[in-house]
Amino acid sequence: MHSRPWKNIKKSRKYMYIDKNKNRWYTYKPRSGEFTRISRGMLDTFLKCPRCFYLQKVLGVKAPHIPFNLNIAVDTLMKKEFDYYRNLQQTHPSIKKMGLEFIPYKHKDFFDWRGDEEGNYYGFGFEHAPTRIELCGKIDDVWRDDNGTLYIVDYKAVATSDSYKLTMEYKYNQGYKRQIEVYQWIFRQNGFNVSDTGYIVFVNAQTDPDYFDNKLEFLLSIEEVRGDCFWVEKELENIRACIDKTSIPESSQDCDICQYYNKRLMATNHK
Repeated sequence: MHSRPWKNIKKSRKYMYIDKNKNRWYTYKPRSGEFTRISRGMLDTFLKCPRCFYLQKVLGVKAPHIPFNLNIAVDTLMKKEFDYYRNLQQTHPSIKKMGLEFIPYKHKDFFDWRGDEEGNYYGFGFEHAPTRIELCGKIDDVWRDDNGTLYIVDYKAVATSDSYKLTMEYKYNQGYKRQIEVYQWIFRQNGFNVSDTGYIVFVNAQTDPDYFDNKLEFLLSIEEVRGDCFWVEKELENIRACIDKTSIPESSQDCDICQYYNKRLMATNHK
C-alpha cells in the first residue's frame, strides 16, 4: 500500500498527526492535485448528496447545522463515565450485566484520537496517498478484549419508546453502521488489530415519568454492528473524481436540503 499513517508533530508519538496546514481542511481547488482533508461526516455527506458535498468542499458553501447541545452533554457524560473505568482498566458494570467483558482501551494517544486535546480538531485519521485525501474522525470510544483485539464504539443519545428504532434494522441507523466502518478502516490503516464487530451504545431518554423534576432518566442499551469497510477506499476514489470536476454535480433525489431548495426556487419563480 502506498498510503501512510498519520504522524504526530511530537516525535514521541507514532500515530497521531495534526497538520498545521489548515488549507487542507477548507476548500479545495479542482485539479490542483493538492492533499485535502475530509471528515467522516463529510464522507457521509458525499454518500448522501455529491452536490452538497461539492458545494461545501470546493465552493465553501456549507449547509446550516443546528447543534444538538443536549446530545452533546449526554455524550460528554458518557465519555467521563467510561474514562473512569478506563483508568481502572475494568469492565463497565452496565455492559457486564449485558454479558460483555470488554475493557475501555487505554492508549497514550487515546484522548488525541477523541479530539479532546487542545488544538486537535481532527481526531484520528489516515492519509490515503493514491487519492491524496486525509480521512479523519473523532471517535467516541474503543474497547478491548483479553486478546488485545479492539472494538469501535459510538454513543448515541436518543429519545424513543419504539424499540425498533434502537436496532440496526431501522434504516436511519445505517449511518451509524457506516460511522463504525470508517473508524474501523482508519484504525486498521494505522496498524491496529480491529474486530469486524463494533457497538452502538444507545442512551435513551425516558418520557414515562409524570414529572420532569429537573432531571432526565435514561436507559442504556447496546446494539452490535457487523462492519465491512471494503467500500471506504472506493468512495475516496469517487470523492477525488468529484472534487476535481469543474462543474457542480447533480443533486441526489433523496437529499432533503436540495429538495427544499428546489421547491423553494419553484415557488418563488412561480410568483
